[in-house]
Amino acid sequence: MKKSSVWLTVACAALLLSCNPTVRQEQSDSIPVAAAMAKPVELKASEYFTKVRYVPLETTDECVLGNGVKIAILDDKIVVTTAQKQCMLFDKQTGRYLTTVGHHGEDPEGYRASNGWVNQLTKTILLNSWHNAWCTYNADGQFTGKFVLPEGVSGGGSYVPLDSKTIVAHNMDFMADGIESVQVFREDSLLHSIVLHEQDNKFNLSNVASISVMKADNKREVYGPGAGVIQIEFKDSPGNAHAYITGLQRMWRVDDEIFLKSEHNDTIFRFNNYALEPAYQLDLGEYHWPYEERFNTSYDHALMVTQILDSRELMIIRLVHRIYTNDKWKAYTAMYNKRTGELRIGETEKGIIDDLTGCMPLRPEIVSPAGEYAAVVQAFDLVNWLEEHPEEKNNLPKEMAYLFEVEEEDNPVIVFFE
Repeated sequence: MKKSSVWLTVACAALLLSCNPTVRQEQSDSIPVAAAMAKPVELKASEYFTKVRYVPLETTDECVLGNGVKIAILDDKIVVTTAQKQCMLFDKQTGRYLTTVGHHGEDPEGYRASNGWVNQLTKTILLNSWHNAWCTYNADGQFTGKFVLPEGVSGGGSYVPLDSKTIVAHNMDFMADGIESVQVFREDSLLHSIVLHEQDNKFNLSNVASISVMKADNKREVYGPGAGVIQIEFKDSPGNAHAYITGLQRMWRVDDEIFLKSEHNDTIFRFNNYALEPAYQLDLGEYHWPYEERFNTSYDHALMVTQILDSRELMIIRLVHRIYTNDKWKAYTAMYNKRTGELRIGETEKGIIDDLTGCMPLRPEIVSPAGEYAAVVQAFDLVNWLEEHPEEKNNLPKEMAYLFEVEEEDNPVIVFFE
């Protein structure tokens, strides 16, 4: 593979650990992915949860949602954003529409895009605004001002609050400066930065042979919620490409701890005292994708980790096999019980069997600060499943009869795993 053609980083995870003083080399828990891949199983909700709850989002003329739905949980509310630059609040228990958050526009209170994040410590919603700023809203959806990011901090990464005033960010702009970093900032001040990877060759648009974009709505079950894949092939290196997963949270918080999974290594890091230390090691065995082969399309028999949903006792890991081979790729879901150390892997397409209610198989997409996992189910998918499975429909608990009133054109149904 020609390193000159594909913007490689200067170090793989091993070098990063040994050379970067802000990345500590300490013992980490091993997660036996390769061993579990040898024996895929059927995943069942009852093995990890005690309750599955279906919440249809209210559908009225003032709250019709577009496609590309993403959700977050803010206390007793569901924050919903769409690719149509919508942001709305719904009641978490009933699905009742509460209010629309902000508006798209170039005026002082308008946001540029509805992709953003929820600060669970300050109970605020932050949406991408203009000029590297965020529009901020309180938990009732009311505009409270703008937050201007410090110079050098991107508005499109993953963000986690360290405390009520300090934010930790993971940034990777592969089509700009190519630097992957962790940054700590407060108001208009950048306090600390850790460079994880830096391209030795910057992105060169003239060297691009093709760019393929696979969006979330047709690959949602593979890559995750609100995500897609940008696959770039290069002119001077046939057989080399770069598959970049977009729109996923690569940094997250569990209780008082902050974790990071970089795209380019098998280690899950813990952010601790302004440094990164190994917390978990994904043992991929024969499925390990060596860093130096990351852009080699013939090496895609390895696994790419596309998403991690983590809580106090359960970690859900999404993996894709043969990501560069469209007719052969397959997605897997790994369920890691952090208390027992048991790991079970099943095919993502088959979902997690809802043996607690007897309804349709499900694929969790987010996890709340309280450890509740949730999935977005399109109304037409639910309606079609009920029509195609009359026996299961007749056996659903009586308290779930409200699902029969859902119509194909309605807003999605949010499913909670508790």
